[in-house]
Amino acid sequence: MEEAYDADMQTWLTKMAVFGPDHLETLISASNLSIELTMLGRSQEALELDLTVYEQKASRFGAEAPTTLLSLNSLVVDLIDLGHSTEALGHARTSYQAHLRVFGDGSPHTLRTAANLAIALKNVGELSEACHLGEQTMARLRHSLGPDHPDTLQFGTEFVSILFGIGAEESAVCLAQDIYDGSFARFGLHTPFTLNVLSMLVTLHVRQGRRSWALPLYELLHRARRETLGEAHPYTLVVAVRRAAILDEGSARSRERARQLRRSVVVRYRPESWPWIPDHAMIQDEIDRGLRR
Repeated sequence: MEEAYDADMQTWLTKMAVFGPDHLETLISASNLSIELTMLGRSQEALELDLTVYEQKASRFGAEAPTTLLSLNSLVVDLIDLGHSTEALGHARTSYQAHLRVFGDGSPHTLRTAANLAIALKNVGELSEACHLGEQTMARLRHSLGPDHPDTLQFGTEFVSILFGIGAEESAVCLAQDIYDGSFARFGLHTPFTLNVLSMLVTLHVRQGRRSWALPLYELLHRARRETLGEAHPYTLVVAVRRAAILDEGSARSRERARQLRRSVVVRYRPESWPWIPDHAMIQDEIDRGLRR
């Protein structure tokens, strides 16, 4: 990743020297550099660069030029990812209305901005409006892009959260199952997105008290995590702890299996080597609590 960042930085600097800071080629290179910054975990720098690109495009090409709107959408995503919920919502509303005018309501560009607006609404607690827009967006994504298109699947995971937030738990579970089936068919089991959706699905079953549904899914998830990440990866260990918690509620044989799982976690538990995991503190806390049961 560092090599790609260095290459994009050099390209951006070269184009800035040749074309100037507000030339379209320079601004496109800046957007590419922002993507690399995000992948390196330098999200605040990516936000600042995307904001500069958006402002320069708006000044040079106009606020509703297609290239400007694409940069506005990137800015919204940055704000959402960094948790700037109120600011993200304002820009998301502006972006969605402008996309409707420029591209129409069936354009993939518009659908992506609608998805971002629904997410921004959810993040500030406007769940009723988020649900209404989410239903429309989900239907249009399925119709325009297909049920297993990456954009459809990605927004589907957000819409599951919206549905659960308004208390539509059965609808949330059904949608999560659809998203998992679509991701499995499109990408297979052993991909990060499919496994994350499977984790979401099993969590929903646990919250609804469906132990008999959750347990085989946890077994599948645990095996897939071991196969893709290894026995000692924190994501593998946290699934083992969650699986053990479900087994605790079963027969004596199940409880013995839970103890075996916890012992296997203890042997591999090395949280001091996890700082590179973005959510390592939360994972460590959950594993610690699970081992104390």
